[in-house]
Amino acid sequence: DTSKDMIRAAHLMQRQENFRRESHLLSAANQKRWLAEFADGVEVNPAKVRPSITLVEPEFKDSELFRVASLLWSVPVSRGYGRRLRFLVRDRHNGKLIGLFALGSPVFNLKARDEWVGWDQALRRRYLINVMDAFVVGAVPPYSQLLGGKLVACLMASDEGRQQFLHKYRGMQAEI
Repeated sequence: DTSKDMIRAAHLMQRQENFRRESHLLSAANQKRWLAEFADGVEVNPAKVRPSITLVEPEFKDSELFRVASLLWSVPVSRGYGRRLRFLVRDRHNGKLIGLFALGSPVFNLKARDEWVGWDQALRRRYLINVMDAFVVGAVPPYSQLLGGKLVACLMASDEGRQQFLHKYRGMQAEI
């Protein structure tokens, strides 16, 4: 599809910069380590997929895996800003990575959203602190060929994700 090709071409330089920045993670010494996290097609039994979400903490192996997996996206992944939560989704059946998602603070001034929702400035200020935007959502191969992206999208609204948000941000005053 030409529109997807145009989007990929428009982001090519940014993706190349992301690869350059993360090149230490992609070294020959690390390749075996990362390949072990991704399923081969024969390791996936669609009838036995059991997703599990894990909060990604900075400075841990999962943080590096999140960054490596996000390099597969055709559009570069933002690091986000403000409040941020990143998650890995693994298959309990085989321990392999299904996909990932990240939630972050939404853009404060977004006229189209505010008009659609019916927010004036006061309502936006009151309610937007309870909103998180998904800025990364998707599955990695071979799960991406099995509706894994839709599974990951559904998990964004899971109780586990909500509990992680409450644990991290409960009682904190959001500054907008």
